[in-house]
Amino acid sequence: MTDKELTDEDVVEGLERCISTTTAEACEGCPFNKQNLCNKDQCALERYALDLINRQKAEADSAKAKIKICAEVIERQDAEIERLKNRISEQKAYTADLQNKIVKLKDYNENLLAANTGLSNEVLEFKAKFDDFITNLLKELVGEEE
Repeated sequence: MTDKELTDEDVVEGLERCISTTTAEACEGCPFNKQNLCNKDQCALERYALDLINRQKAEADSAKAKIKICAEVIERQDAEIERLKNRISEQKAYTADLQNKIVKLKDYNENLLAANTGLSNEVLEFKAKFDDFITNLLKELVGEEE
């Protein structure tokens, strides 16, 4: 609808000049007067202004829709972050519990060995394998490399 020679700034300037005064001095620098639009069609400025308002309204509506979508995405991401934080806390508690159980098993194993100092080679071999198993299990649970 708008003439390619008239920018949005020209429309705003034309409105400001018409609103402030209708003297020849105000009209002299007006972009609409320079193109003889005021003499041809007295409603030209109003049509250009309405077009500008409608385009800006459409842009604002589009921006609002995009903002709404972004807010929904952020809300979903925040919920996922909370879920993951809870899961991490659960995993830390589970790992700590397993570590405590492993320490207790090792203590129990050492107490058994202390009580039976004259054990056979077969039992000593079992104890060594058991210690290796517990150590590897602990490393696996806490994520350490062997």
